[in-house]
Amino acid sequence: MRLHNFVVVVVLFSACVAARADSVYNFTSTSQGTSLPLTLTNNGLTATFQGDAFIYNTANAYKLISGNAIFQGDYPGAINVSFSQTLSSLTLDVATSDFGSPVAALMYENGVLVGVDSFDTAVLLGDYFAEGRVTLSGDFNSVRFADTSDSYMLMDNFDAVVDPPAIAVTPELSTITMLGTGLLGLAGMMRRRVR
Repeated sequence: MRLHNFVVVVVLFSACVAARADSVYNFTSTSQGTSLPLTLTNNGLTATFQGDAFIYNTANAYKLISGNAIFQGDYPGAINVSFSQTLSSLTLDVATSDFGSPVAALMYENGVLVGVDSFDTAVLLGDYFAEGRVTLSGDFNSVRFADTSDSYMLMDNFDAVVDPPAIAVTPELSTITMLGTGLLGLAGMMRRRVR
């Protein structure tokens, strides 16, 4: 009977896969009529909403925005949203009373302007109001939204995405010890086989 030596080499490694963290802010549990500023925390991310605005119940009059939303009336102000961490993207639903009324978004990182975007709203099929879903991308921790006309603006469903910091993968001492022991054993078996 022939004896077959089977050598199994096991390479051990650690991989840390970090998933992005999403935090969605809608105002379902916020009482109608609550004035800004308003601070909410979700998944460890704190968002502060400021401006001359309040929480308004839309009574499902819109396609994208249903229930409570931030309402800024015909004020010449803006809605400012700041976050406790740097975001990689922010998606939100917006409605305006003027069709095609552009909304400006100024993105800041620690008080320094890092990006400017402008977007329009449009009347959705079967709707009466101009609405849209907007995604802002980049590294920023606060945004200033300003309707460039004198129309009102509604905002809801803020989906903030924070990409976790890169994690350096460092093997543990026990992993290196096991790998070294395995390689020594393999070397010993090869030496015995050669003799």
